Amino acid sequence: MRSIVAALPFLALACDRQSPPKEPPLPPKPAQPAIEARLQDDLRKLSLEAGIEPPSPPPPSGSLLDEIEAFDSLDACTERLASVDPLLGDALDALGYESLVRDACRLLEALATRDPKRCAPILAGPLRARCEADVATLVGNPEICPQSSAGRDPLCLARAHRDARYCSALSHAEKTSCEAIVSGNPSLCNEDAHCRRQIARWAPFFESPVESTPFAAELFVEVENADGSVVDFDLGDLSAKGAVVRKTKGRYEISLGTKPVGAVVKAAEPSMPIGFFLFKLPLHSKDVGSLPLDPLEARFELLLPGFGLLTSAGGQAKGAFHLTRFSPEPGGEIAFELEAKVADAGRVLPLRAKVRTFVRDLVDEGQARRPPM
Repeated sequence: MRSIVAALPFLALACDRQSPPKEPPLPPKPAQPAIEARLQDDLRKLSLEAGIEPPSPPPPSGSLLDEIEAFDSLDACTERLASVDPLLGDALDALGYESLVRDACRLLEALATRDPKRCAPILAGPLRARCEADVATLVGNPEICPQSSAGRDPLCLARAHRDARYCSALSHAEKTSCEAIVSGNPSLCNEDAHCRRQIARWAPFFESPVESTPFAAELFVEVENADGSVVDFDLGDLSAKGAVVRKTKGRYEISLGTKPVGAVVKAAEPSMPIGFFLFKLPLHSKDVGSLPLDPLEARFELLLPGFGLLTSAGGQAKGAFHLTRFSPEPGGEIAFELEAKVADAGRVLPLRAKVRTFVRDLVDEGQARRPPM
């Protein structure tokens, strides 16, 4: 009992000790939209301080369907649109493009008649290409999409196919806008006012894209050093963009990637791998077959970190392409393997590549010379 009584003062002192103060609660995190709005406001202020004027607001979306249905003739459309603001008329005079109003009406005429040949007289190349792309989108015919040396425009192909998978050939920012336009989902446009305007104008014609599995896409490259060690490279982003297939003079010409730029590239130390493949096959070899690295029939160029430019150009490589799968139709699968020994700066480097990709664009050069129907 005496020991318990002696301990009571110590217990009282322990009870009198104050507990450590509690930390004040952290302020709530701002919502993501609030953060984005604040960042946009800061960006606007910095732009003004730097003397950068904000972009002009986008024109009203209007109703493309109403404009097409109201179209009666090229002359009537031109006369109606010619009564524009005098200041805008001064700008057209200064540019020397007095026919812009009529050319704009030609675009509407092509849509109203569903006839891409009505785009041909348009003077400005970008407007003429836009006219062809819009007709291709309206009628759902990707063959009408404007062509270039790199194949048809991926955005036009995606819209005409009603298939967002074709957007993969674009850069990341352009791909997001392309997917938004094809799907008709303005929430994917982010801050892209052009994207939102396109969705609004085409809303009456919108068709939901069909759900489909992603295209097959993989590209692996192995390079063997002199000591026998092997370095692996993953170029999956390249295969995801798809291949352009041209049918010409009894052959299929298959190209994948962008060709590096000669000596400038050779002198540079690449930070990421870049690839380019091109090979031509006789029509009867569209299923499987092998092709030697003949500069006239097949070649490759690979810009790889730590190795620089490895190429078959100028007879610097000996080997072969092995085509294992080729379905010559839009979206069709292409699979091939490359085995080569590349001579580079006194070295001979064994190289292997395994590729699976898809036909992004199929161009019949014979039909391409005819006016589109």
